[in-house]
This record gives sequence, C-alpha cells and structure tokens, in this order.
Amino acid sequence: MRITIFIFFIAFSIISCSKEKPVKDPYLIEPIGFGTAKVNGEVHDFKPFLYHRNNQEYYGLSLNRYLNERLRSEIHIAHFYNTSNLQILTPEIIGEDHLKPEASYGTRLSSCELLMGNYYFLNDNDEIDDYVQLISFDENSGDMVGKFQCSFVVDTSTICDKSSPDTIVITDGYFETTVLKM
Repeated sequence: MRITIFIFFIAFSIISCSKEKPVKDPYLIEPIGFGTAKVNGEVHDFKPFLYHRNNQEYYGLSLNRYLNERLRSEIHIAHFYNTSNLQILTPEIIGEDHLKPEASYGTRLSSCELLMGNYYFLNDNDEIDDYVQLISFDENSGDMVGKFQCSFVVDTSTICDKSSPDTIVITDGYFETTVLKM
C-alpha cells in the first residue's frame, strides 16, 4: 500500500508540475548581477547568488540557469576565499579537507524545476584546469567579480535525465555579483 501511495504521489507531482506556470515565491532572494559561461561550447547566461556567513572566512556561489523562467541547471562553487590567487577546485570532500574550494553541477528535469535531473561531480581526471579566481572584491559594498573554469562527470548512480551528456565542460566562466551576508 505504501508503494502505491508513493508512486501516486510522484506521478501527481510530475503531472502537476508540467501543467503549472512558474510561481514567484516572494520569500526567495532575487539574484544579484549576472554570470556567463560556455557549457560544452555553448554560451549560457546565469543568475548568481553569492553568500557568506559572518562567522566563516569562505564564500559560496550558485550560478543558476533559467529557461522559460524555469530553473534548468546550477553550478555550485563553494569554500573559496577572498584572494586574487587562482584557487584550484576539488571534488566535493567530506572530512578534514571539506573546506577546500570545490564545485558541482546539477540539472533539472524539463517539465518541473522541483525535480532533480542529473548530478555531476567535478572531473579531476581530465586535462581541464578546474579553478575559481577573484578579479576584484570590494569589502565595503560586497561587490565581487570573478572567473572560473571546470569540468564535470555525471554521477552514474543517479541518472534521472538520460538526454543529458555524460560530461560537462565549462570554460570562459565569469560572474559579477554582490555578496549576501547570512
């Protein structure tokens, strides 16, 4: 019986999402600034969210790509610091080294932005240099400009969207945004 209810709930969610128009949540924080990057050679625009917790030294950046007002993909760059030095990105790490700069990538299913598509790990077994670098940062205003490059490989244990590529290569990444203090 539980399985039947669960399957009904999932089916209802998918059908509901595909018919609804996106609704703007008034409590969501609007993105500030812009981002751009080539994703597998195709230029995409992103809406950036840059965050910083007052008691921590590092920053986090989420670059969200929308299509027809629906979230389609996300680049996450976490645990990078206020330095103009090139910061090498690592795969997401659990344990002692979890505060090293890291990155991940995710897609959303085309019918509903609430349902995850595929998750991608940083691909550190290729020739692409994975990095984030700050070009400028104004500590008074919180304005930050930076560039990044990275490549990803799909998590084969959780493929939900078979139409997505196995690898994602991001080049010429650039963002201008303002930090949200949390």
